[in-house]
This record gives sequence, structure tokens and C-alpha cells, in this order.
Amino acid sequence: MTRRSEPTGDERHLGLGSTVTAVAWSPDGLRVGAAVYGGIRWFEPGVGEEVRSFDWKGSMLSLAVAPTGKWVAAGTQEGTVRVYRLWSADDLEMSGHPGKVTVLGWTPDGNRLSVADSEGVTTWNFEGRGPAGTRPDSLSGHDGRVSALQWNPDGRRIVTGCTDHLVRVVPGWVRPPLANTLARGPSRPSVSVREACRRRRRGRPDLTAGRPSG
Repeated sequence: MTRRSEPTGDERHLGLGSTVTAVAWSPDGLRVGAAVYGGIRWFEPGVGEEVRSFDWKGSMLSLAVAPTGKWVAAGTQEGTVRVYRLWSADDLEMSGHPGKVTVLGWTPDGNRLSVADSEGVTTWNFEGRGPAGTRPDSLSGHDGRVSALQWNPDGRRIVTGCTDHLVRVVPGWVRPPLANTLARGPSRPSVSVREACRRRRRGRPDLTAGRPSG
């Protein structure tokens, strides 16, 4: 990747090799991530070369950095979500989402990641040791694909938009959870989380949502 400076002060980072489908700043404002075919490319404005890359064989379509700066999540064409720890690149994979994943959103405290798809919204808990071995929470009620989502600043409500022409504002992580609105449990059994290649090579087993790691 090369950098070209324009007379206006613009920077143009060239040579990413494919369409850039999403971009995101790190919370400290020092780095920019670009989602492309083949992974996430990171660069620092003012620096000509790529400073970091998280490689993956596939198309990444969406990108969201946790407000804590601890994680970055990327949705893929294949219906998975790749989550990388910044800046070690240790990663997790959430699989089983129906269709491509184009909409992601973190709660303001960075403890939960919501993923929208054609069946609703799945929310993974990243507190403590992270989502491995846990069940996600699910939100349904739309008649079409969820096309947008956003948590409000205090993390107590989520707003979703959908191809059914509906916007919903839903109480979310008010404790205790509102069982009639945000259902906790195995309602989305096909969605699982597993630790990806680096950790599997260390001899740890794949982990499925709702099942302890043992």
C-alpha cells in the first residue's frame, strides 16, 4: 500500500487490492482500519506504509471497533463475524448467521456486540473472558432483514431499522433483562462462537454457544 498526498492536504492510500467495504478509526484516533477482500488493513494517517493487517481468506463487509479499543469486529460475506483483539490479532469467529453480515454495533461500554441479519439481532457478551462457551441473546420481531442498528449512549436501549419499513426502539440491557423483548437462551441454536486458528493450534477445542468449554 502506498500513500499519496494531495495539494488540498488529503491523503490517498492506494493498492489495497479490492473494494473497500468499511472503514473505522481506532478509539485513540491514531489508526484507520479498512475492510477488504482478504482481511483488515490498518494504517496511520501520515505514515506511508501499512502498519498492521489481520488476514482472512474471504470478503469482509462491515467493521466496528469497540469503544474500549480492545476488540474489532468484522462481518463477512459467508455469514460469520470475525473478532480480533487489538493489537495482538488473537481472534474469535461467530458462525451460523443466515446470509452475509453487513451490520454490527457495540454497546457504549464495549462489553457487548450486536449483529444484525435476516432473522433479527444477536448480541454477544464480551465481559470477563469473552463470549466463548456462552449463549448469545436474540432480538426478533421484524418481518424483514435488519438493515441498521444502534445502541443509545447509556446502553439501555437499542434502535433497529429493517427492510419491512419499521424502526423499533427496544429496552435492551436493563437488568434484569426484559424477557418478552430481549430473549435470552437457545432461540438461535445455529449461531455459535469458536476460537479461531491460533488458539486451536494451542490444543484448545472449538467452543459452541451455550456449551461450557470444559
